[in-house]
Amino acid sequence: MRFWSGICLILFFAATSGQAAEEPGPAPKTDKGAKAGPDEKGQASAVKEKPAPKLKTPQASEKLQEALSQINSREYSKARAGLNSILKDAATPEDRKLLSGLIDDTKLGSELEEARTMVDRKEERKAITKVEKALKAYPASAVRPQAEKFIQETEEVIYLVLDDFEPGGSLEVHTQSNKDQDTKVQDKSASSLAQNRWRKNQAFNSDPRYVQHGKGSMKWKVGGDYWGFSYRYYYEGYGYQSLELKNPINKWRYLCFWLFLPEADEGALRVTMAPELEMGVLGSLYTKKFVDFRGKRGWFPVRLDLKSDFGNTQNVKLEDIKFIRFDYMHQKIRTIYLDWVHLE
Repeated sequence: MRFWSGICLILFFAATSGQAAEEPGPAPKTDKGAKAGPDEKGQASAVKEKPAPKLKTPQASEKLQEALSQINSREYSKARAGLNSILKDAATPEDRKLLSGLIDDTKLGSELEEARTMVDRKEERKAITKVEKALKAYPASAVRPQAEKFIQETEEVIYLVLDDFEPGGSLEVHTQSNKDQDTKVQDKSASSLAQNRWRKNQAFNSDPRYVQHGKGSMKWKVGGDYWGFSYRYYYEGYGYQSLELKNPINKWRYLCFWLFLPEADEGALRVTMAPELEMGVLGSLYTKKFVDFRGKRGWFPVRLDLKSDFGNTQNVKLEDIKFIRFDYMHQKIRTIYLDWVHLE
């Protein structure tokens, strides 16, 4: 709301001056409420600050203010009609471009409002898909922060997100400080690994080519044991480890995540779910089959049924699980990418 209030104030002074060539005031600030919520992900808005468009007549300026007020009250269809009616009154081609950007804002806003209605009808997945598609169509829209926040909040309703590796999170902090740790002796005790779950061979990635969901993923150099000289199968050898799960996960049905393989080559993952961090494979639930990389290249989704794809259920109960871990089961050294680990 502060975003549009700033625009309205700027346009009010511009319109009342009666001079189309007058320089606009300071550009409004973008809404800081987007996806940088109270969690660990603080993320800067991708929306650029926009100057106020200049118009040829005071009447057009009044219509612009009315349209901005309607955007502020989420009356996007009315605002779009008003903005379309004053396109011809833009002082310069650049001002016309700014008006077109505002029209795009109303289009994304309308899609967002329809998605909110879908959530009210318990159609959360369809709503998320709708907004994601609209974001691709209007990537520079000032409504983008609201749309991203909507997606995040809706996902929290229907998924239990374990890691989505977003900017500002603990993985990025680990990556930035990792160089300083190279000369220090690594503490590989169970308690240390629980507090700092990221390994030396794991890093934050923001290259969009290797991001499936959001704006970040985990770059993972696999093959052998990056904590020592031998391949290990105890808690120290698991490449990815979730945070401790605070609530039983038996109400969820699937464990899902995305992998990106830059090249087709050998490799496989084993997924284990343990009641305690230091518990080995025999004291954990483990996938009956490895996640096989052979013949695969690019992005591919992994979807594991918590009830039928895991073995050792006679000894370990699903409701007792506290940690989820991925172990690379091949000596082949390569780089892969992991994204959006969640339960649904």
